[in-house]
Amino acid sequence: MLTALLHLTGAALFGQAPFLQLNLRYNLALTRYEVYALPSATQNVFNWGPSQISIVAPASVPNAAFTVTLVAGGAWQDNSQIYAPSIDPAHDFHGVGSLGAITPLVQGVEKLIFHFTLPEGMCIPGLRLFINGTDPDSSAPGMFGGDFGNTVFAIVPGIPAGYETYTGNYSNGGTSCSALPLEMTGFQAVSGTESIDLFWQTENELNFDRFELERSTDQLGFITLGRHAHQTGTSIHHYNYSDEDVTPGVTYYYRLKMLDYDGWAAYSDLKQARIEKKGYEIVRVSPNPASEKAVILFHSPEENVITMTLHDVSGRQMETQTLLPREGDNEFILDIKRYHPGVYWLTLTSNTSQAKTRIVRSE
Repeated sequence: MLTALLHLTGAALFGQAPFLQLNLRYNLALTRYEVYALPSATQNVFNWGPSQISIVAPASVPNAAFTVTLVAGGAWQDNSQIYAPSIDPAHDFHGVGSLGAITPLVQGVEKLIFHFTLPEGMCIPGLRLFINGTDPDSSAPGMFGGDFGNTVFAIVPGIPAGYETYTGNYSNGGTSCSALPLEMTGFQAVSGTESIDLFWQTENELNFDRFELERSTDQLGFITLGRHAHQTGTSIHHYNYSDEDVTPGVTYYYRLKMLDYDGWAAYSDLKQARIEKKGYEIVRVSPNPASEKAVILFHSPEENVITMTLHDVSGRQMETQTLLPREGDNEFILDIKRYHPGVYWLTLTSNTSQAKTRIVRSE
């Protein structure tokens, strides 16, 4: 019943409860591990409900609960641990849970949920988030019935059980205890007329291997657009890429994956851009002035019903027609000989845009 209700009301739920991806990384400056949520939509009063975020750690991490500091999403606690189970003796499993709390979210902006430290503040590389369906489940040997799957519930009116809003992890290759060997000093996505241009700037590239520029249309699944080798030296370096395989009206999300020679990687912040669809455009009126008939050539961004109106200079409507243009270039013939010589204004109007031009009726 719950599944059917979600399908029936999916659009409404999406507007109220953004979908979330999760990430874990180590903050070298603050010497702590941080867990982030990346929302697919903005919700200023998102009702974050009962949830669990599970962390997989190397077995070399001391067998003790993490010291967790809550930031958002409720009072998080490391309330269950399994150390080096027989199904996976190289790893420990920690389930960090919360009963939830009202949490403001902004589309495409990471939200720090909680951070934690290991005993004595140590840093051990390789911690990552649990992967649902891949890491051992509760029935696996040594898991003793413990369920460490990630889940985040949104409290939604009309659905007492809540709504599962967690969709997966991003940048989940394992934490690093060393700084990435470069300084990212700028990253931009700029919309052109037919492409989206990406620019980024770095300094102090030491022991650095390459950039991989990635793109998504939903902030969930990313494809690699291109790879850029590092530039030598410690001075300022400039990079650019022109993404020409874009569709007007679609929002694209970009990020940089930065990899060093040791195999560690980090991601930039997300940047978004879109090329707006062209509106209706009157390309040419021929002849103009015209004594009998004028051919109107116009561009339509879509197949849609539009209205053509003709007014004189005083604003009096002389004529109206309904047109159904195809997407692309269209033309129609305007019979103008029945009107007195003078200046007229022709307007094409749809429910999304308008185009206007001047026509002269000659003697």
